Amino acid sequence: MMPDERNRGDGGDYAFIPYCSSSARRASSRALTAYPVRTIILVLLVCCVAGLQTQAANEPLIPTPLNSLLLEIRPGMTTNQVVGVLSPSYSKVIARMSEWSGQTGYIDYNLDERFTLSISSITRGGKEVAHDDLLVYVFDWQSKRRVEIRLFYSKGQVNKKTATNK
Repeated sequence: MMPDERNRGDGGDYAFIPYCSSSARRASSRALTAYPVRTIILVLLVCCVAGLQTQAANEPLIPTPLNSLLLEIRPGMTTNQVVGVLSPSYSKVIARMSEWSGQTGYIDYNLDERFTLSISSITRGGKEVAHDDLLVYVFDWQSKRRVEIRLFYSKGQVNKKTATNK
């Protein structure tokens, strides 16, 4: 038997035991102590992600400046009128046509790098205007959330414009 081999006691099979210098042992012990450090880093990373989600959970679903402006947006408003409503609070608001099919679709209003307001629209007289059955989405790209806001009429009430168009 060679000096760096030993009998494992399982029917004559031999296992190789490498010669370890003191520097190799130090490297081996560093590798063993690095494992808990990686675990600690992973745990800290998971805690940070959970903390960000908790922070997002503590924020309002709709940003406060936008929430105060939403009631000013009405069915039939043109894209420029909606931009006029949004621009006092969001000076860099940009409107662009989004998903569109035939005469209906959505106009997206990029409020800032985090929030986008999307309003259901219809082409009327060659202009895109907010749809009579208003549907609004608020996209929060940071927390990856979308809030849907619909215009809803209680039982017995009707949207006069929609009722006359039917």
